[in-house]
Amino acid sequence: MTFGAGFSGEEMLAAGVVSQGNRGPYDRFRGRLVWPIRDLGGDVVGFGARKLFDDDEGPKYLNTPETPLYKKSQVLYGIDLARRAIAKQQQVVVVEGYTDVITLSQSGIENVVASSGTALTPGQIKLLKRFTDNVTVVYDGDAAGMKASIRGIDLLLQDGLNVRVVSLPEGQDPDSFCQQMGGEAFQRFLDENEETFIHFKAKLLIDESKHDPLKKSDAIREILKSVSLISDGLKRSALTHDLSQICEMEEAVLVQELAKLI
Repeated sequence: MTFGAGFSGEEMLAAGVVSQGNRGPYDRFRGRLVWPIRDLGGDVVGFGARKLFDDDEGPKYLNTPETPLYKKSQVLYGIDLARRAIAKQQQVVVVEGYTDVITLSQSGIENVVASSGTALTPGQIKLLKRFTDNVTVVYDGDAAGMKASIRGIDLLLQDGLNVRVVSLPEGQDPDSFCQQMGGEAFQRFLDENEETFIHFKAKLLIDESKHDPLKKSDAIREILKSVSLISDGLKRSALTHDLSQICEMEEAVLVQELAKLI
């Protein structure tokens, strides 16, 4: 079976553009808004698709599956267009979704890429590190989603990157919030609300412990595990001092615990 552009059914299946059904190959992205996913060089390696109709029982977003061309863990959406801005500004803004990248880029924030709905992978981090060591991760206003993405922050730290985090108001994502505020105001929001990963994790973990000292100690140890991943001794020392002030605990105790973890 040959399709309109001259590709065989086998080739289309291998590329993830069609799926195999009982009656043969069919359009994987039928009835969806589709946009291309490009690699660093600008070549199309896959597609992302959002459903348009409420009666579509499939997932909200559907991506090309893993193929010989598309390795999701090695690709960052928008990197082909953002790479120059990232290198020039020596900073990258990492968001979660395709529309987040499109809206921010159109609003003048060009140093933006997306992890395509997953926590950052070692391959994606290696790609970022080619252009900058400074990463600002923007999270939707969803505590559960933030917790699920903490592992990505630890991987960034382990690779020696400087990590800052911005949490959006509850119910907002970068796409909606940027459209609501406008590009300049959204950039100001990022600049004024970014915080070190220490403050971010403390807010997420220690605040939950309330007045339970055992839960608080577990939360502090979890944060120290992240600090222990940093190879730069001066950075570790500065962040440990910061943590001692946030959690109101003697710095010497934290240093001793950190030494055990290292």
